[in-house]
Amino acid sequence: MTSQPETIEGWQAWQVGQRSLSFQVIGRTVLPVLDARTALMLAETLGFDTRAVALLLPAIEVGLSAVVAQNAVQDSQDTDP
Repeated sequence: MTSQPETIEGWQAWQVGQRSLSFQVIGRTVLPVLDARTALMLAETLGFDTRAVALLLPAIEVGLSAVVAQNAVQDSQDTDP
């Protein structure tokens, strides 16, 4: 991880995001997906701020998708003749 959560809410969202992460395979690409329902139920169970988690989860998912896209571009550049 290149950046750390800077607030308790960010830390809570990151913890919930890690635990609710799953992967979808589309063609040869594996995409990270956060199950929002599971994440919010987990946040509530753990006593976390569910509103903050709900607001931060999309940003986590965008960051994960950006990393996947970056790796896909890098992989395609490595395999080009």
